[in-house]
Amino acid sequence: MALARGSSINAANSVTAFQGYGLGVHCYFSTNSGVVSANALTPPTSSGVQWHDMVTVSLGGVGTISHIIDNTGGTVNSGSTVADLTSYN
Repeated sequence: MALARGSSINAANSVTAFQGYGLGVHCYFSTNSGVVSANALTPPTSSGVQWHDMVTVSLGGVGTISHIIDNTGGTVNSGSTVADLTSYN
């Protein structure tokens, strides 16, 4: 297993206001299906940031995203290819 660094969408800690709607991240790690991404999205530590209606997908079950955002939300992999999360603040 290889751990992927970073996330697909990362809001910097300097961000104080942000509304994210309908965000989706997919993975297809065909070169090395053992790659695991810890989170699809990374939020800042600001109370003015809100995320809504997020989804992650493992295309063809090739690769893993462990969580949708900040260690919250379901895992996608060969056993479960779609995970969604209604909101995160």
